[in-house]
Amino acid sequence: MTGTDDAEAPPAVPRGGLLGRLAGSRVLSTSATNMAIASGAAIGGVLLARGLGPEDRGVYAAVFVWMTYLLAVGEGGLNAAVVYFVSKAPDQLARITRLAFGGVVQQAFVVLGVSVGVVLLLDLDVDLTRHYLLGFGLLVPALLGGIFTASIYGSDLRLWNLTRAVQVPVYTGGILVLVALDEITVNRALVVYGLSVSATGLTSVFLARRLRGRASALPDSGAAPVDRRAIRHYAVPNAAWVIPAMTNQRVDQMTLSVTVAPASLGAYAVASTWSQMATPAINAIGNELLPRISAQTEGGSRSAAARLALKRAAIGGAAAGVLSCLTAWPAIHLLFGSSYADAVLLSVLLAPTAWGISVRQVAGDVLRGVGKPQSAALVEAVALVVGAPLLLVAGLLWGTVAVALTMSVVSSLSATIMMRRALAAAEGKAHT
Repeated sequence: MTGTDDAEAPPAVPRGGLLGRLAGSRVLSTSATNMAIASGAAIGGVLLARGLGPEDRGVYAAVFVWMTYLLAVGEGGLNAAVVYFVSKAPDQLARITRLAFGGVVQQAFVVLGVSVGVVLLLDLDVDLTRHYLLGFGLLVPALLGGIFTASIYGSDLRLWNLTRAVQVPVYTGGILVLVALDEITVNRALVVYGLSVSATGLTSVFLARRLRGRASALPDSGAAPVDRRAIRHYAVPNAAWVIPAMTNQRVDQMTLSVTVAPASLGAYAVASTWSQMATPAINAIGNELLPRISAQTEGGSRSAAARLALKRAAIGGAAAGVLSCLTAWPAIHLLFGSSYADAVLLSVLLAPTAWGISVRQVAGDVLRGVGKPQSAALVEAVALVVGAPLLLVAGLLWGTVAVALTMSVVSSLSATIMMRRALAAAEGKAHT
């Protein structure tokens, strides 16, 4: 390793057993946080599925998948820009956060305004219209708080993990209370989600203020002042990656929300949840890598870090897929109930999809870290253009099984291509 890399490296891992390793390793601590969040969400998801039943679970899935999509569109790559520039110029944290926050306010106003208008123009029944309007309104704290969470991510990975962990007890606890009182409905479940992201946002604001005080005491990084144009220049190609990437993760459920009955979508959503149980742990590899590789300047270190991260993601994702397939039947029947029996086959068919999502996420983090988000955007855009029509036809003609198979083929192929491009970018080679 070079002297520069040594300066950027985290402190040595303590040798005090498992807890010491978790505390000292950024990958392990981030993976542990991701898994804690996923576990909490999974518990909430099980309670939600049992409390709502397949049909209302399908309605919730339809609303939530469009909320997730609008969240990506609304932030428009600004969160990634904050992480990138704060990592490079930590002394400018306050300036970068302020500029990005102004941008996301404008974007959120336009995106949510248009979305609400579209819902009101569609001929939906009254209850479904209310579900969508409530869900879209609850995105406001998620969008605004996301900028502060991103500033923490670029500054202090451990604080970022703490910030995200706040959402777990609020969401899971809220769903548990509703189920215990036998008062769970789609709207109330959405409100619980809104409260959980609001808690995360408020925590982010509080911790970001503390970090701004710390950043003001840092020596000048020597970087040119980051302005609105520089943030936009990075955010736009990032949005071109984030929006198709988020769409590709959810395009199957988006397609099913308009092609099959809610109960079928409910079973599919349960299958998707089970097949992607390990995805947060794999994504932790990229979560830790992004701010580190953004700050590195030595090409050899970037290449080695990228290669190791992608290898871990590919092998770990494959192992997780095999495990999820082997345990699908007992787990789904035990946790979700016999009413979701159709989810067993679907979860097996969706295992390659989960692998592809994890690998694409890590490869995308590599490309963003080396300043080439447009390369990730190209792969995601092609996958979306090719996959979306195929999924729509599959959903209309053959239903959930055909959608699951199509999704897995598109996801795994696009992940393989993006992994190759990420390795080439980290090594400074032209893409082939």
